[in-house]
Amino acid sequence: MAKRKQARPWDAVFDQIQVRPRPRLPEYVYPAPVTDVELDELEAHLKCRVPESYRTFMKRFGPGEAADLIRLPPLGVRDEGDQNLIAETSACRGKFLNRRPEYLPPNANAAWLGRLVYFGSDFCGRTYAWDPKDVTHKRGNEYRVYCLRRMEEGDPEDRGETLADLIQGVWAEQVRGIEEDGGEKPTGIDFKPWNPVREKVKPDRDDVKRWFAFNNNAARDLAFSIRYHGATDTFPILADALEEAGCTSADLLNSCRTGDPTTDGVWVLRVLGLIFGRR
Repeated sequence: MAKRKQARPWDAVFDQIQVRPRPRLPEYVYPAPVTDVELDELEAHLKCRVPESYRTFMKRFGPGEAADLIRLPPLGVRDEGDQNLIAETSACRGKFLNRRPEYLPPNANAAWLGRLVYFGSDFCGRTYAWDPKDVTHKRGNEYRVYCLRRMEEGDPEDRGETLADLIQGVWAEQVRGIEEDGGEKPTGIDFKPWNPVREKVKPDRDDVKRWFAFNNNAARDLAFSIRYHGATDTFPILADALEEAGCTSADLLNSCRTGDPTTDGVWVLRVLGLIFGRR
């Protein structure tokens, strides 16, 4: 009998996360979840292990905004723009290690602040970091997580032993505020993917006509079933039919197979000419 997978401390929190794409046009491609190879490259750059809770989160959800507040940027091991973990960590470490003592925030420990890994931030001027020398769980290689307020870094706030503790704590604060205002408790923790990386490549109209005509209109009939009968569960089958008809559009096929029917599916039907709107 196969061994039952042992639950980890952060599983219960991550299972409550609901991915909710930002209000967006569905023709954009968003960052994919992070791979082990990329996380290994990050470890090599930082010269320390990344916490297992962080590794699990980024592989499952990728960069984005958790609990409507915590911004977890791309790693920075690829060409991911200026906003990334490596760039933020380098800038913050340099800010404290290279600044003259009289210009540091009150009670700031420059050596300690200069060794932290700055993995996130929010829109209130706060930065989130873990201390690679303060191990909280050896098995998962977890580090203590801190919240640092701008110009108050000398008074760090302990936010828990794992990334899940931070997310759970921020979410709990939000729930209390909503309930105090008489609102309804959210059903889960929202997660919004990071900014789009590019616009999807649309197939040519003549190609669509050819794919639709192939095999007695098999792909066309599937697309019609989705459009007019709401059979969104057949999007993966539509991808197979399109591919068999000669479609090589990665964006179109991926939108059918792994995309959200309410967002990516809209784009699919639009470029296939079954709904009107921006093509």
